[in-house]
Amino acid sequence: MAQDLYQTPARKLDKFVFDVLQPDSTFLRQAGQAIDTICEFLKTNCFADRPPPRIKVDRIVKGGSLGKGTSLKGGSDADLVVFLDCFKGYNDQETNRAGIIQEIRRMLEKCQQQWHFEVIIETSRWPNPRVLSFQMRSKTTVNESIDFDMLPAYNALRKFFNHNHPHSQVYVELINCYSRGGEFSTCFTELQRDFVVERCTKLKSLIRLVKYWYKQVRESLPPKYALELLSVYAWERGSRDRAFKMAEGFRTVLELIRQYKKLCIYWTINYDFEDELVAGFLNKQLRKPRSVSLHVLPPWLSPPMGVFTPILLPCLAALSPRYGSGVCPPNRGFEFKKMWGGICLFPNLFPPPQLPSV
Repeated sequence: MAQDLYQTPARKLDKFVFDVLQPDSTFLRQAGQAIDTICEFLKTNCFADRPPPRIKVDRIVKGGSLGKGTSLKGGSDADLVVFLDCFKGYNDQETNRAGIIQEIRRMLEKCQQQWHFEVIIETSRWPNPRVLSFQMRSKTTVNESIDFDMLPAYNALRKFFNHNHPHSQVYVELINCYSRGGEFSTCFTELQRDFVVERCTKLKSLIRLVKYWYKQVRESLPPKYALELLSVYAWERGSRDRAFKMAEGFRTVLELIRQYKKLCIYWTINYDFEDELVAGFLNKQLRKPRSVSLHVLPPWLSPPMGVFTPILLPCLAALSPRYGSGVCPPNRGFEFKKMWGGICLFPNLFPPPQLPSV
């Protein structure tokens, strides 16, 4: 782990996040301009060479750390999920996605000469790639770049969205064409993003700190989103104080990671157990063996070790003790309490929700 974090006293962790981890306003403005450039390209130029009927971009959802407001200085990424009218269903997306990605790549290479950015496109190893990855570098400023993942997707929520909550029919349709876990998680990117983006500024600072720690651990680890969810969970089941002590929050997340075998966490804000087919499928997925489960979306949307969960964290069990007393004070004022298939910290817990029997 970087020595600057080791040497930071607990009382100065907030300042460390602000000075070292939080991107400055200039970078965020330039990042916004780069994203606007790409979005305008997708909407107006990307499919202009196609014969009628031309593909129309229904909408573009910005995800990743820039979309959620948790980006780190010097290491930001942006997911751009492009919802296209040519995808009429999940299977259509799976079948025709590779051709769409190839066309976007061709037009990117053609149009980049007009921009103030250099575009470096990554070549995929997969015959049917899910994503087009590229980096935009400033032609005028050294060491300024943004990594993009562009993902074409079926606009599933357009048909099945009711009062800011996905209708169960969107999941029924998904179950009926179920193939591989996580294959269509991109269709629900905005639900994942909104779960984090609506959180308080201090919690996002904690997420930045956890992500920074994650980057310093030179091990093979699962996606950062698992640790984002643990950070949210620790705060929700703890004080919910918008001015919590950063050191206590950080230690809480690391203790949760250390106790990974006891974790089974999910939120039902984007789905429920009312539909019989959905409930049966949910119960089946939740019964599967796992070391840790973290769910914001229904678990079948989640590939193993993918953007969503189930996410396995066994390799992290030995890592949190590395965070020594040079940064965090002893664990005072809170303790472990066993709850509904998992654990949480802090003494003042809210009543646990009533979960379905699984």
